[in-house]
Amino acid sequence: MTRASVRAATVAAALLLLIGGAAVYGSVQLGIGTLTVPEPGFFPLLAALALTALSAALLVGDFRRRPTESQVPSPMRPVLTAIIGLALYVAALGWLGYLLATVLLVSVLLAVFGIRQISAYALAVPLIAGGSYLLFHVLLSLPLPVGVFGI
Repeated sequence: MTRASVRAATVAAALLLLIGGAAVYGSVQLGIGTLTVPEPGFFPLLAALALTALSAALLVGDFRRRPTESQVPSPMRPVLTAIIGLALYVAALGWLGYLLATVLLVSVLLAVFGIRQISAYALAVPLIAGGSYLLFHVLLSLPLPVGVFGI
């Protein structure tokens, strides 16, 4: 990766951070309501918070390490692997069930994007899979696929 492309990635992350911040502000202006009675800005707020958090993480990552050309793999490989992982997730969702399929998807995506620490997996996988299950199934009462294992 050249210095110009590293700088471009940093600028893109900073712009997305600003866009996320503006989206947070706009969604709050719409009104967010409560978990049980969401208002028009509730779901845009969740998306904007995710965008802001991920952009901030990218920005911090860009400043923490500047890769050399020999350290950077092809940029298309992780993207294609993530797309294949998502396609397999959709295909396996009915058979494995929401929780198990989501645990596997999150684990694959963490590996694809270079996360190697067990502590990161131990924290991220239950928070993302369990948190999304609580949001969609428990709080919003949406039916989720159960799968052959009953989970």
